[in-house]
Amino acid sequence: MTPCIDLLLVDDEQIAREGLRRIIDWEALGYRICAEAGNGEEALEKIRLYQPGLVLLDIRLPGINGTEVIRKAREMGFTGEVIFLTAYSDFAYTQQAIRYGASGYLIKPIDTIELQSLVLAARTRIEASDSNRLRLNQYRSKTREKVLFDLLTGAGFDPAVNYYELGLSAPGYQVVIYESYSPFFHQNDFAGLLMSGTEDGGDGQLRGIEQLQLDQQQVLLLMSPAAISRFQAWIGHLQESFEKNSYMDSIFFVYGEVVPQLQDIGRSYHQCQDLIRRRFFCSENQHMLSYQDLPARNQPRQPADEALCARLSQLTYEYLQLRQPERICGALNTLGKLLYENDLAGLPGKHILIDYFLQIKQKVISAHGEGMAELFDSNSAIINLIESRNFLYEIVAYFKQQFTQIMERIGVSSSDNVIHNLLQYVQANYSSKLTLEQLAGQFGYNSSYLGRLFAEKQGCSFSHYLETFRIEQARQLLTQSSLKIYEIAEKTGFKYTDVFTAKFKKYIGCTPQQYRRRLESLSTRGNENQPADLAP
Repeated sequence: MTPCIDLLLVDDEQIAREGLRRIIDWEALGYRICAEAGNGEEALEKIRLYQPGLVLLDIRLPGINGTEVIRKAREMGFTGEVIFLTAYSDFAYTQQAIRYGASGYLIKPIDTIELQSLVLAARTRIEASDSNRLRLNQYRSKTREKVLFDLLTGAGFDPAVNYYELGLSAPGYQVVIYESYSPFFHQNDFAGLLMSGTEDGGDGQLRGIEQLQLDQQQVLLLMSPAAISRFQAWIGHLQESFEKNSYMDSIFFVYGEVVPQLQDIGRSYHQCQDLIRRRFFCSENQHMLSYQDLPARNQPRQPADEALCARLSQLTYEYLQLRQPERICGALNTLGKLLYENDLAGLPGKHILIDYFLQIKQKVISAHGEGMAELFDSNSAIINLIESRNFLYEIVAYFKQQFTQIMERIGVSSSDNVIHNLLQYVQANYSSKLTLEQLAGQFGYNSSYLGRLFAEKQGCSFSHYLETFRIEQARQLLTQSSLKIYEIAEKTGFKYTDVFTAKFKKYIGCTPQQYRRRLESLSTRGNENQPADLAP
């Protein structure tokens, strides 16, 4: 059955509109009166709202007259049929009516047969136009999809394309991309669930939202203030009260910024693509990412490279030695942040995490013996496990579990263990700047108490132990390497060469230069005395 054509009646007199309603059987002629208007402003608004197929329009209206109404309606894109009605036979009005595409011109009182003839002719043109429009819309649908693809992917804005005609003109645009991972989802339409209640035109079609699929991804383009506003309100509601086991529990989505111009929607789309890649960094039960979660552009970033991996693995190892889980968490957070900022998701990021953990494994086994190896999986098992995880939080949970076992194996804290760990720390980091105050803070002790405890256990002050240990390392470097004196000073924790020289002479009885010359002299004579015998 052919649907009825919407008819709008416009006359400033109520009795005249009532007469038009009854003058013929509109339904029998294929029409349905959708609305009435009593003045020009109201008529223009009803035309915009209902987009009727036919308008019966009185020319003499209060405010805006009939010809002005149709002129403005045509400027808004109205393409329907118009039959003008008037009580005056005025050729000037007839000319204006023809100019704005009037279907006919009737003088009151209206002749029923003439009116019926005009509306039937109008119906024939409307049906032909609808058929053409359907074919054109099918063509436009294909064209529209290609145009949207070019705009979204950054292929460019083409000034030759009539974007208004394709229905793509809007005051703002926002891109949303979503993924689903539950069979339950297939019973729901995400766009419909998201935009329910938004600008439904009465035909079941949502206004201001375009749905398409690009590269196996579901893409929504929001194209009206109402759609964008509805989406923002929905985001706020979701953040405040997310319902576990609801349909949203099976959906992950990202959204780009709102952009004012059509040629900018590529920016919103590419923000979504950046966010999709960063899904690896989402926390457990996190279902969305915003363009605001992206790192600032052109901001200097520390590279996540081998040097960073080595530094963080060393720090984590030291925190394991000190049994400081809070600092270990801090190191893991730093690593995750740097991976995020450098967009190292997927295998590149996982390989950095693998290197980080395997270095810690090697350090722990080297320092505490092969017995610690039983705490770890094999290297190949570690690699497979990390590569198989979808999210960073899963890998971090595995690391924390391993680190807890390591700290438990190292043992609980006691005064003997504290000094033992302190000595291990000094021996591993003597080339760095070390003070008792600094180490006391790391170990969680008062510096005065730690100093007394150290002297009680070692029989000397901390500063004396540190100096003698550094000098002993310097003696070995003088014996076993060809490093320059200033290089040895730096490697053994002395900032200034003259201070190093003075301390060396204090403990050894000669300067580093004199010590090396004696070594060379003994070597020349073939004497293999031990370095300890070289003191005067």
